Amino acid sequence: MTTVARSAGGGMLQAWKSFWFEPQQMYTLGLVRIGMGALTVLWALWLLPMRYGLLATDGVTPTQPSVPYTWGIFAVFNSDTAMLVGVVVLVLAGIALLVGWHSRLAAVIVFILIVSFERRAPASLTGGDALVRIEALFLALS
Repeated sequence: MTTVARSAGGGMLQAWKSFWFEPQQMYTLGLVRIGMGALTVLWALWLLPMRYGLLATDGVTPTQPSVPYTWGIFAVFNSDTAMLVGVVVLVLAGIALLVGWHSRLAAVIVFILIVSFERRAPASLTGGDALVRIEALFLALS
């Protein structure tokens, strides 16, 4: 192996290590977390009146549709009380994410509940809901 190839490989290896393993400033991720917390609170408050018609056990979708390889908390807990508790917990987790209180746990709870609500009433979804779900997964993994 020539010296030029060895130095180029070493430079690429150093760039790889620098990208993945050197400490970085977290301002951007903090702003994303704050924005996602605010969006989650608004999304959950939008769901609050929807639980009577769309998410109720006698509503448009009385149970979670049976789709292979999908999951959701409301497939197991399917009652009007469970929907109300889910919305309240989602608001509280969104507020925790917004202010940065136990943000790792809050991000996981937000992701699980958003996916569960989306699986419960898939007919009401838009592309924006998919983006919210993907962003919640991103924050849960970060």
